[in-house]
Amino acid sequence: MKSNKFEHVLQKDEEILWADGVNKGAYFLKNGLKNIIAIVIITIFLSFICFFIYSQIYSNGLFTLDSFIKLFCIMFGIGIVLNFIGTILVANNMFLAITNKRIIKRSGAFNNKFIHYSLKNIGTCEVVGSIFDKKGKDGSANLIVTVKDFHTNTDGNAFPVTLNVDCLNNAYNAYNILSEQVDGNNESLRVKLEK
Repeated sequence: MKSNKFEHVLQKDEEILWADGVNKGAYFLKNGLKNIIAIVIITIFLSFICFFIYSQIYSNGLFTLDSFIKLFCIMFGIGIVLNFIGTILVANNMFLAITNKRIIKRSGAFNNKFIHYSLKNIGTCEVVGSIFDKKGKDGSANLIVTVKDFHTNTDGNAFPVTLNVDCLNNAYNAYNILSEQVDGNNESLRVKLEK
């Protein structure tokens, strides 16, 4: 079922070894609640702007705290609803697949965005559980895959590329499969650097 989410991006001789989606409840709690502080700040800023424009046009500059609080509550409610809808849409469309050649992440709220890395290019894998994730061997957790490529930012600092999937179902199984598939990748990198 989940493997058909990747049928359009698979190569001819590529087969899926593992595929799963995210724990929607945990993803919603973790990422939906994370944005509330930003929503409060943006809502306060937009409320001041809207209230100033409203008071200049309709109230001749008359400022009442009651009107501002009502406007803030309406805008905050709209912001929260839009944030939660966006988080649910992203959670419903986020999947990860491990094939015999690469790791592929599918994401996006209104469209499908695919990113992949060759198994030869994967350096380290890490699994980190959070308080929102299901516990146990088949539980969900954050899967963090570090790629051996380093990119330089505008400050001249080199940093590795990471592929992060929050609240991935069966993350420990994915971690074990990836660990087997990329065994020895870091040793070959170390030999190249020492030459």
